[in-house]
Amino acid sequence: MKLLIEELKGTPLDQEFELIRPRTVKAIRFRLLKFNSPAGNLTLTLEEAGSPIAAKTITIAEIEAAINTKYNGVFPHFHGMVKFEFANEIILRPETKYVIRISGVGGYVFSEAAYIAGVKDHEFPNNTFDDSELLTDEQMPYGFEVWAYRQDQGR
Repeated sequence: MKLLIEELKGTPLDQEFELIRPRTVKAIRFRLLKFNSPAGNLTLTLEEAGSPIAAKTITIAEIEAAINTKYNGVFPHFHGMVKFEFANEIILRPETKYVIRISGVGGYVFSEAAYIAGVKDHEFPNNTFDDSELLTDEQMPYGFEVWAYRQDQGR
């Protein structure tokens, strides 16, 4: 398997998206790669029109502990979905541009020996590009999922 990644260096990883119907969102899962054991924290910020509307910070140690517990061992490398669960529900509107921003904070510093990277979504069924579009590596979207309540009626 080959992964197309972009390392989290000095600039955050940004992914723009729009919804086709309103959603009450509780969490966002973002596809990340952890190479070795970098220190620090990750913040996922959800923005609308350049302004933050929600944010969640997790420690990289929390990601490592969850992986090690789930798979009963110590694993220096990981790639998969990491859940950022918000304290409050967020209402997202259709046809509105939102940006998911992943930032390294609280002691995170990129190093070739230990880092976090966003994984591009070129092989997964939820990407929204048809076969006629030729995308460069930079244009390829990151893998992410917006976790919404199944029924938004009455919320």
